[in-house]
Amino acid sequence: MANSQHLALLREGVETWNQWRKEWAEEERENSLQAAGNGYIKKRYPHHVDLSDADLEDCDLSLADLSGANLRGARLVHANLLGADLRQADLYRAILNIAKLEYADLRESYLVEASVADANLWRADLRNANLSWASFFHAFLVEADLREADLTQTNFTWGVLSGAKVQGAYSNHTILGDVDLSSVNGLEELHCSRPPLIDLYTLARSSGRLPESFLREAGIESEIIPSLLALFHSYGNDDSVWDRDLSPSSPWETKHRLQEPPQATVW
Repeated sequence: MANSQHLALLREGVETWNQWRKEWAEEERENSLQAAGNGYIKKRYPHHVDLSDADLEDCDLSLADLSGANLRGARLVHANLLGADLRQADLYRAILNIAKLEYADLRESYLVEASVADANLWRADLRNANLSWASFFHAFLVEADLREADLTQTNFTWGVLSGAKVQGAYSNHTILGDVDLSSVNGLEELHCSRPPLIDLYTLARSSGRLPESFLREAGIESEIIPSLLALFHSYGNDDSVWDRDLSPSSPWETKHRLQEPPQATVW
């Protein structure tokens, strides 16, 4: 459970919270120097902030220093985390649906099984983050940095990934259903231990503009790739061909939609 003192400080406002974090860090630094002679090695971002299972729905935490915080199971629905420092934060099974995470620093954070549906992660930094089994259903990840992140069975169905960077990320059955991947940077540099899961709608949205090496990793036979690319390049932008309404380009064009994603047909 969350530490009551930490919750009280956080509810006093981000300025008060960040000042306390700064003072605490200075005190810890002095204690670490004193203990250095005994061979004590301090963890870079210890979980000295306990906000586990806290209800922080609708809270304004923009620019808050939450680095290394224990946020396991925390409810952060519609929270404002614009520019927040969440480096190495533990967000296991946290609920971040519809959260504002633009410019948030989530490097090396632990988002395993987290729900980040409909969240806005424009230009968020997720390098080296563990996103295994997390749901980014219909999340806005334009220009997000996912380099070297763990994407094991991460669900990006209906996500918006324009300009996102994925170089060196680890894909293990990453779910990419109904997603336009045409402007994602680094698809050919994914480390795929198991094929990413894509469907016909992903191929259509991407209009055939996908690296052949990525399609091979997705399990598509080399012999048919040229024909597929030509087909979807010709018809990918014609919605009537697929007889389906395409999802909005941004989660902020819809009301709070938190339902589970549909089952995708994968290769």
